[in-house]
Amino acid sequence: MYSIDGFSNQSFLLSSVLALCTFVMAKALKKLIMSLILQTSINGVSVEMVENYELSKNANLLEYSRAIRMAKDSARIQSGATDIILGPSIFQEVKLYPQVIMNDMKPNYKFYPDHRSIATRLEGTRYGQTINAVLIQNIETVLQDRDILIDQNLSLNLQTQYLPDSASTLADVETLFCYGELARNNDKLNDAVDNLILSPYSFSEYSISELYKLRKLRNMLKMKKSHNYMCDLVKSEIIASSKRESVLSKNHILELIVQNESFPEESLESMNFGFMCFVICSIKHTWSQISNLIIDVSMNRRVYKKLILEQKYLVKKYGNIYTGKILDKMKYLDAVFLESMRLAGSGEFLRVLEKDIFLSNGLKIQKSSVVKFSNFLYSNTSEVHFPNPYDFWPERHLLTSNQLSKISDKNIVWGISWKSCPYYVYASLNLKLFVAIFLRKYKIVFDNNSPAPQHQGYIFEENTIHKKSDINIQLFDISKEL
Repeated sequence: MYSIDGFSNQSFLLSSVLALCTFVMAKALKKLIMSLILQTSINGVSVEMVENYELSKNANLLEYSRAIRMAKDSARIQSGATDIILGPSIFQEVKLYPQVIMNDMKPNYKFYPDHRSIATRLEGTRYGQTINAVLIQNIETVLQDRDILIDQNLSLNLQTQYLPDSASTLADVETLFCYGELARNNDKLNDAVDNLILSPYSFSEYSISELYKLRKLRNMLKMKKSHNYMCDLVKSEIIASSKRESVLSKNHILELIVQNESFPEESLESMNFGFMCFVICSIKHTWSQISNLIIDVSMNRRVYKKLILEQKYLVKKYGNIYTGKILDKMKYLDAVFLESMRLAGSGEFLRVLEKDIFLSNGLKIQKSSVVKFSNFLYSNTSEVHFPNPYDFWPERHLLTSNQLSKISDKNIVWGISWKSCPYYVYASLNLKLFVAIFLRKYKIVFDNNSPAPQHQGYIFEENTIHKKSDINIQLFDISKEL
């Protein structure tokens, strides 16, 4: 006969063995499941192929968004220049992954043809911080000079109902602002600027495709010639600045930069590269934002009336002048810019992977893959901009205290986290200044006898721009309307 104690010991031993077996089987099952998941990802089964909506003439936003969502926000693009496009749910990973995992510099060297060394280009990119510091330190003088240039060039160039025809206004303003009066009669300088601003300079599917064409010898030589001319001009100005003699006319931003006290010790080649990038970006990426906003407003009479009321209030209180303080008080214009830039999905963020990674959706992406986070899809999702993300409603930004000059998870037009445009504060003021001058000089005319103009979609080229480009404007003096 067995004692009660013996039976208890046997039961305890049996229970322990069963518990151990259960634990081992659970670990083995978990390992098997993870192995299957990893094997599926490694084999690429889970990474779906979707249509290249950016290059499709008939696709729309809803189709684009639905396709990426169905692909778990990670998809391969048909005939795409990049390997993987990432959707809204992958935002935090793009935001938090450091340079050693998602490298943002390599795409520039991979896609943009340039005869400079990587070290020179990297140093030139950092020089942008010096340029920005000088601009902000002298912002009131800068705004006064830009006010005069914009006012003069709007009167000369904005004489057509088709907004793209007026893009030269901004090109003229920026060239004169950067290089001074010499730019008015310097054909070589203007040709060099034109050659560079007509070259693709973004990470859109269209731009990257065009960049491959630039690798042809003839195009490369043409770009190098323009680079060299602008470099020589900058070198001459830097040398002359040491003698307090400008080879250009006075009161231009180049002279201001090279004569500032915190003048760094970068190489002349690097400084030229940084300054050239500033000039090109000021022209190429500013006009599309201004153009899109004016088109958006021309389709929304309510928003236009509120913008005019804001300008009338400021003119009545401060006069027809512009300072940093006055531009900061243009809260509604700030919100309208945010909404217009949000809907257009300004900016594309490209990264090269330095190692294999697993995304939060379970997919594996191989080392050396070129991945692009879609700002357009992210900015048009209800999870980020609620409610009705497809509607033009500037008030959403006033309710959330979102600001054009502040980078946040709701405002990524200037970049994501540690990787952002060094000029975003200056650029915000610059954009608002241009549109404020436009609103005070020109009136958008609405046809009361016709239906409200309809949104015709966007064109995904170097920058995302409205298909609609015609507006009806008349000369206007806001001071006479007070």
